[in-house]
Amino acid sequence: MKLRAFFHLLFSTLVFSGALFQPEAIGADSDPHIPSGIEWHPDIEYRKGNPKWKLDLAAPGDRSGPPRPGIVFIHGGGWRGGDKGGGLWRRLPIEYAQKGYVCITVNYRLTDEAPFPACLEDVKCAVRWFRAHATEYH
Repeated sequence: MKLRAFFHLLFSTLVFSGALFQPEAIGADSDPHIPSGIEWHPDIEYRKGNPKWKLDLAAPGDRSGPPRPGIVFIHGGGWRGGDKGGGLWRRLPIEYAQKGYVCITVNYRLTDEAPFPACLEDVKCAVRWFRAHATEYH
């Protein structure tokens, strides 16, 4: 149960931390600079059938040592707007990959395309994909 509480806290922190950043500080990096030593895998399909079901993955290039912890970034927008492809949601996974984490940032169907809770189901599917490919990305 302690692990579930930890993930709830982590999820809440990541979701609400987006509100702390000023828009002018975010920028619009559609193609981020990838530092050396970082693997960047954009637009991986975590599920087939919808162009929204894609994620970006950033990971340290060094795969030696024990497996690394993972972080899932979910863009803001109240499930009604937003995209993984802009500014903050492109840069954060890369910054955390430089600190040793394997990160994904997820797109999902917005509520105007599919009724709630489809967006949550999409994110859960992305997390399942991440867990299923944990060995591949260390």
